[in-house]
Amino acid sequence: MHKESASPPPCMEPNASLPAARSLWSSHAWEEFQAVGLAQTYPPGVSLFEQGSPVRAVALIEEGLVKLLRWENQAEAVTVGIRVSGWPLGTAAAILGAPHVVTAETLTRCKILSISLDHFLQLVMTNVQVSSDLHQIHAQELLDYVTHLAGLGALSTKDRLLRLIGEIITAEHQSSMVGPLRVALPLRYTELARAIVTTRQHLARVLKQLEDDDLIRRQKGWLVIPDLERFWGCCQRATVTGTPAELIGLPSRFR
Repeated sequence: MHKESASPPPCMEPNASLPAARSLWSSHAWEEFQAVGLAQTYPPGVSLFEQGSPVRAVALIEEGLVKLLRWENQAEAVTVGIRVSGWPLGTAAAILGAPHVVTAETLTRCKILSISLDHFLQLVMTNVQVSSDLHQIHAQELLDYVTHLAGLGALSTKDRLLRLIGEIITAEHQSSMVGPLRVALPLRYTELARAIVTTRQHLARVLKQLEDDDLIRRQKGWLVIPDLERFWGCCQRATVTGTPAELIGLPSRFR
């Protein structure tokens, strides 16, 4: 059911710069992680860790997109989240001493900084800045999950899809305001439908509606955003009241 984890040859990354897209860490915390971590580059479709497995290391996404999958009783996994540059993976389970509750799989080519469990816990216990940053990130993640659950009832399928496309644009293009923009969706349509909690058939109807509204165009497997300013304006309206704008990746002028 699960994909096998790959182990590409490791490559040390001495550069202590922050992740390019939407960094969540202070420069001090990031430098501390890079001092004890190992950076590796993975192709799409690699399982970084699997649901139910023990936590041996935590990961920080330096570049790329990672999807979080959850199996319950169904034969196929549900995508419960997409994580972008800067986000940690497996930290809550590491602190609790619990197994991973999701599978993390690369959606695009990713650069991942891996920190051993012992080094991570030592930093959390002894480094005030690392601990403070992590509290902030876990709080943002909790808000994100609550907002996601609220959106299932409060937002239309169209709004949920706009929000998800906006997150992907933010991760891959750093909230560019210049259009038109061509976007490669890293999810198959079936996965995309599950991620926004709808059917494949209804997703097709919503995509057609977005095309009719000239918010997107589909060209040979790509999504083209003809007018990014108008698109971000629609994303701003497609939010649950009270959602912090940085959680949905809105450019600063729309916050």
